[in-house]
Amino acid sequence: MEELKRFLNPLFFVIVIMSFFLPFFNITCQQQKIASITGFELITGTNVSFNGMDKGLGGISIPQNEIGEGIKTDYVSPEPLALLVLLLAIGGLIISFFEKFSDIGSASAGLLGGLSLILLSSTINNNILGKVHVQLLTVQCGIGYYITIILLIIILIYNTYLFSYRIMYKSVDIQSNDNIMRICPHCSSENDLESIYCNKCGGIMEQNLV
Repeated sequence: MEELKRFLNPLFFVIVIMSFFLPFFNITCQQQKIASITGFELITGTNVSFNGMDKGLGGISIPQNEIGEGIKTDYVSPEPLALLVLLLAIGGLIISFFEKFSDIGSASAGLLGGLSLILLSSTINNNILGKVHVQLLTVQCGIGYYITIILLIIILIYNTYLFSYRIMYKSVDIQSNDNIMRICPHCSSENDLESIYCNKCGGIMEQNLV
């Protein structure tokens, strides 16, 4: 169990970091994807080319010179919130190797990262669509965005559970130290502090997490 706990947090954060290579936002027009932006492109800024916008998009006003070329390019400026999410993921990955602070540090990274992503999704429209004056364009969240926010929520819930679990069993052991006894987490019977299994129900006595 302890090995699994040490393994999961780094794995979650590594996947979050890798998801920045995937599309975070897709730009669509009449349900047709015409461009996508990865997480790293949100951090560095990027030129987005809208290929073939003149095809099958009736009622849309596009300058004639752009129709002739068939390509429209606009620069999307860097998003500080995307950089913040990446830094939180890297920080969470580092903290996850320190057992004493792993749970509370990882939970904080998950919470702040999730909130930053939500804010990012609400501001990205102005960044992208504010520079592309074409009707019916919409910005939709991509697979990278969904993977990242789902994992950050899992990290938050998982580490909040670990933190509360650690605090709960720390207090139980402290209360039992006076009698040189330990309380079984399964049946609440008293056991010696050195016990690995409960003398009454046979359940595993959890190690002290402090």
